[in-house]
Amino acid sequence: MATNLTEREASSKTKTETLRVDHVSESRHKFVSATPHFVTVEHDGEDLRLALPSHCPACDFHVTSAVGDFLFLIGSQRPGCDGETYRGAVVVARKRKDGVYATEFWHETHLSFVMRVATAF
Repeated sequence: MATNLTEREASSKTKTETLRVDHVSESRHKFVSATPHFVTVEHDGEDLRLALPSHCPACDFHVTSAVGDFLFLIGSQRPGCDGETYRGAVVVARKRKDGVYATEFWHETHLSFVMRVATAF
């Protein structure tokens, strides 16, 4: 199975210019194509470039982990126009050939989940 997945991905023409993202927000699931915006996140003392869908809220990431080409992030969404936020986000990104981590999965969470995870360390 893993071999088939690797072969399929090798023949795919996915580029960082367009992200294909499994996106869950406000209890609605959708698979979207989006123009990315790039942010820098710190992981193990190294600054990494992360491509996030432009329609996703800005986040401050509190927990990062990496395994192979995958980067896992948990963070809180930055306050919106009303100055408050009660939501977090879980992001899974995969490293591309150009070194950028492209978002594959973005899931909105309640902020209480983020706080439980962040205080567990």
